Amino acid sequence: MLKKNYFKILLSVSLILAVNFDTIAQKDPLCGTVTTQADIDNIKAMLPQFKKYEQEFLNLKKSNSNPIMTSIPVKAHIVRRTNGSDGLAESDLNDAITHMNTFYATAGMEFFLCDGINYIDNDAYYIFDNSNNSGAEANLTGANNVNGLINIYFVSSITTSSGGGAAGYAYYPGGPDVIMMTNSATTNQSTLVHEVGHFFNLIHTHGPSNSTLTTELVDGSNCDTDGDLICDTPADPNLSGLVDANCSYNGFQKDANNAFFTPDTSNILSYSRWSCRNTLTTQQYARIYAAFKTARNYFECPSFKVDIAADVTATCDPSLSVNFTDNSVGATSWQWDVDGDDVIDYTTQNVSHTYSTNGNYDVSLIISDGSNTISKKFTDFIAVGTENSLPVDENFDNISSLSDLKWTSSSSGSYNWVLNSGSTLSNFTGPLSDFSGTGNYFYTEATGGSFGDVAELISYCIDINSSNASLSFDYHMYADGDEDGIGDGNGMGELHIDIDDGTGWKNDVLTPIIGSEPGANVQRNQSDAYIRRNLPLGSYANKKIRLRFRAIRGTSYKSDIAIDNVNITGTLSNNDEILDGIKIYPNPVEGD
Repeated sequence: MLKKNYFKILLSVSLILAVNFDTIAQKDPLCGTVTTQADIDNIKAMLPQFKKYEQEFLNLKKSNSNPIMTSIPVKAHIVRRTNGSDGLAESDLNDAITHMNTFYATAGMEFFLCDGINYIDNDAYYIFDNSNNSGAEANLTGANNVNGLINIYFVSSITTSSGGGAAGYAYYPGGPDVIMMTNSATTNQSTLVHEVGHFFNLIHTHGPSNSTLTTELVDGSNCDTDGDLICDTPADPNLSGLVDANCSYNGFQKDANNAFFTPDTSNILSYSRWSCRNTLTTQQYARIYAAFKTARNYFECPSFKVDIAADVTATCDPSLSVNFTDNSVGATSWQWDVDGDDVIDYTTQNVSHTYSTNGNYDVSLIISDGSNTISKKFTDFIAVGTENSLPVDENFDNISSLSDLKWTSSSSGSYNWVLNSGSTLSNFTGPLSDFSGTGNYFYTEATGGSFGDVAELISYCIDINSSNASLSFDYHMYADGDEDGIGDGNGMGELHIDIDDGTGWKNDVLTPIIGSEPGANVQRNQSDAYIRRNLPLGSYANKKIRLRFRAIRGTSYKSDIAIDNVNITGTLSNNDEILDGIKIYPNPVEGD
């Protein structure tokens, strides 16, 4: 009798253990997004540029407001068997996008399908195997990608380049505009939101590595430098297999200070169970919003898109009358917010407005084609009356964003001016630091851009109240095309300097610096000192001017152009080392 009861007890304990083991150890297929050190360095380098937009988002949340919605086009590629069978159902796709929009609306983003679904009937891609350098992704996307859109591919299963299975994967800004999804993960109301988060610069809450314990501390003291670089997500030891069916964490890991982790099992960017993941934090939304405003701001649907023009966008005077023209495609109705206060001002196609207060203004337009509505916000589109007197001394060291400087920028594609310190993101291009070696500078981030893209950095208005005024600035244009350590300029673009004195832009007031030209006066080593350019401004005496640093991207990512120390004084420089507007500093500059 005792023996029989013993086996009953043993069997019961075994069943309990088996149930608990299954409850704890069950794993959903994981994310296949790879976070490299280069990705981390890239995100950290963009943080100064993000600060303006993250703070803008946080200010909106404090006032219980949401950003004006901007519509983002998606090209859906549904892969089916060669005979046209199976594949993701269109209704499931629409449901997945609708569900995703319930999350991203908080960041002022809504996704819509552009020009229908692209069906790809091919067994070779339906079971998607990108392992062993097969080139499957390159072949699939090369034949089907649509430029200027987020390309999302839906397949039956995914084997990643490392040979493992995945529910989906995406690329961080700077990578391809591609997201890969399995059909089953698309419909789980979690993974698509997760992968789009990566696409807009969110890291897993357990940090960049899936195989080593996070270095983020439980007390949050290094939350902005370790883990996911976000401080309102608790330190996470990697939740794969450690969350039960009740969404409770069952791990016992400790951080480097011997403190137990208390992770959030509901966070979308965690490795918790699919069914448990249903939240994003305020700072995660702020990071998404910032990435969308900067590194991922170039998406347009060619058949249905918002576009505007204006006869004038800036003045040094205290008021400005602007005639706006709607250049949208597919619109039958219009709603304009021309002063950035989130209130609709006009509902006709083309409008006129007078600004009577100094400042920079966002302009937003909402259009409809009768059945669909999309919108877009044009940041700092209008600039009125912001003015500085001499001397102007901008070394960019005491600012954290472009708005702190009260300058404006514009760009084509993803080629942008970025505030930075230290080296740029890419090897074989850019300086090692600013002029001093310890501060900030602006540079054009060429990764992800296209040949011929233009990035403009435009100053506030400057009152030239001296006939002896002169402009000087420092630049660095290093590019090493053959990667032998000696800059040959291959891949480098161009830097142009323009001035507007109220009568329109006068281009190339200094000889353009074209880094790829033989004999161009550019840096041959990354550690080379900055070069100074000078320009007398006597012809602009008693006028108000704006400067424009106009960069044109070269043929490759090796087109990082840097500027520093923009100065305008009331006296001409008499430095003997200045020749033909150029001053070469000794190599290296102290501190570089």
